[in-house]
Amino acid sequence: MEYGSNIARLSQSEDFNVVKIGRGELKVSLLFYADFFEEPFPKLSKVCTVDIANQSFRRRSYRPDGNPPILHKKELLLSQNHKSRFLFQQLTDSLEALGIRPDKPGSGFKRQWETYLGTMRVSVKNHQLMDL
Repeated sequence: MEYGSNIARLSQSEDFNVVKIGRGELKVSLLFYADFFEEPFPKLSKVCTVDIANQSFRRRSYRPDGNPPILHKKELLLSQNHKSRFLFQQLTDSLEALGIRPDKPGSGFKRQWETYLGTMRVSVKNHQLMDL
């Protein structure tokens, strides 16, 4: 992903910590989740979409107090042997065991996800489910 970050003049870990590769296009999205490991559902802080073919990029930032996109199933972004993967997987499994689906339409944003969890009578603290 070095090529995409060079086009946009970004540095890994400071400007992005997740790379999303477009299917069928020569585009990559360089995403930054400020509290990736600390938050159970990290909020997207900023994204830079790089068009490799056109050597161009587009940046967007999200206000933390707004309604930014959030990340579910973050364990899928880690290697099988990463020390945090099991903890993150346990949270996903616990949610799914209660029928709580992160892929529910609209649940990819902070406010909607929090409302959904509330209607399901749960909250999440330290990557653990809590009853309301």
